[in-house]
Amino acid sequence: MALPTIYDVATAVRTIITAETGELRERAEKAEARIAELQTENTRLLGVEREFHGDWMQKIAKGLEEMEQRVIDSQSKRIAELEGAAHKSLLGHTKLSALRTAVADYMHSEGCSCCQGDDHDMHTEVLAKLLGVELYSDGSGYCFSPYKTGAKKEED
Repeated sequence: MALPTIYDVATAVRTIITAETGELRERAEKAEARIAELQTENTRLLGVEREFHGDWMQKIAKGLEEMEQRVIDSQSKRIAELEGAAHKSLLGHTKLSALRTAVADYMHSEGCSCCQGDDHDMHTEVLAKLLGVELYSDGSGYCFSPYKTGAKKEED
């Protein structure tokens, strides 16, 4: 068998290099296509991530707004309760004052002590204590006169 000529060797090497170059080009094209796919996927995932974070931020903001509204509602309810209690207290004071005046007017209009029943003093004492009427300084009875209609009254 004859030895290959240099030309034959060069042609064989060129064929091998051309084949390998073609294969490398094909691989490079596939790699570039894969890089393009990965970039597209990365862009999509970034959009999903932004959307996810945006949704969570909106949910957190909404939760905070709802919590703030519950606190405001709770405080408003408590304020209304306190205002109601203050109103009832004031109303109770007003009713007590009106009752005290009515009893004082009755006691004043009762007249002389000779017409009174035996238990009158006991009932007077009970009414005076319930209404917060003070005893005369000499202890002779209860002083209803500051509470009668037309009397100058000091606020309790």
